[in-house]
Amino acid sequence: IDRSTPPSGGPIRPFHLPQVEVDSLENGLRLCSMLRDQVPLANVCLVLDAGEAKVPLGGGGVAVLTGDALQGGTEHRSGTELAEELEGLGSGLRVSTAWDATTVSFTCVAERVDEVLSLLSEVVRFPSFPVEEVDRVRRQRLSSIQQRKMDPGSLADDELARLVFDAVHPYHRPVAGDERSVTSLDREDMMTLASKRYAPVGAGLVVVGNLSSDQSTELARRHFGSWDSPGVADVEVPTPSQWPSRSIVIAHRPGAVQSELRIGHPGLARGHPDEIPLRVSNAVLGGAFTSRLNLSLREKHGFTYGARSWLAFRRDGGAFGIGTALQTEVTAPALSEAIAVFDAFSDVGPSP
Repeated sequence: IDRSTPPSGGPIRPFHLPQVEVDSLENGLRLCSMLRDQVPLANVCLVLDAGEAKVPLGGGGVAVLTGDALQGGTEHRSGTELAEELEGLGSGLRVSTAWDATTVSFTCVAERVDEVLSLLSEVVRFPSFPVEEVDRVRRQRLSSIQQRKMDPGSLADDELARLVFDAVHPYHRPVAGDERSVTSLDREDMMTLASKRYAPVGAGLVVVGNLSSDQSTELARRHFGSWDSPGVADVEVPTPSQWPSRSIVIAHRPGAVQSELRIGHPGLARGHPDEIPLRVSNAVLGGAFTSRLNLSLREKHGFTYGARSWLAFRRDGGAFGIGTALQTEVTAPALSEAIAVFDAFSDVGPSP
């Protein structure tokens, strides 16, 4: 074996995704299922049209906080009883809220999907949001906001969002809201959001595992077929305005031992025809350790431990960004080099 040269790459092996079966219930809930019978498990995810982008101005964080408090109890059982039921089934619910949606998901053995899905349906359709649970998650969220204020990287991310997006656009603020908005939220705000945004219209149920499409459809009808929430009309999100020229924002943090650098501009919405080519291109620019930005700022100049770029494709428009942490004294030359790499890539693109 000649270890002086790296081995050559083998042929690209295609990946054939199993067939995705698509169906819809009479109430508008979409169902996507995929049979994967290699192991006796199932992954189920309910996607709700309840993201932070649909929250009115001034109410930032209510969708995230509602998701945080979702497992605090239902009309039929307390949060403790719910947790014990899930534990007895060897599963647990995971709730996540971002700009576009709130997702509630779980993994369990396939023979337990019926029972766990029944609990998921109860949590989403009949939440009670006990006052003590609301107070607890609000305190936790406010604590996270305070911690975020002390993190230079988070501060840089927030400043970039405020620069790139207008004040009337939801992306202008942190996804979980700020101290003022979260402090003002209460149980009634969560009940209102759940009644309006937790609805079958615009929602989707994804089932992947050792279940046939007929079994998935039967389970969906059993637990969500009678779900009849009217929801509300869609909320229109303004189109981000393009910045006509480059602007620079300096956020002074006394005592910081290094600089956080961010460069960015508005991006494209998810599903744009150029999404896949842009994702591949970004891997060359700054999406991988061997990318141009990292090879220049880290390997060539020694400005940083790592530099990266990213594309956030969201339903109502996206964002592009470059980020890195730097030694303070090289902030200016690193900024110049990052922009030079970006401009060169924009003008010429990746090599063959």
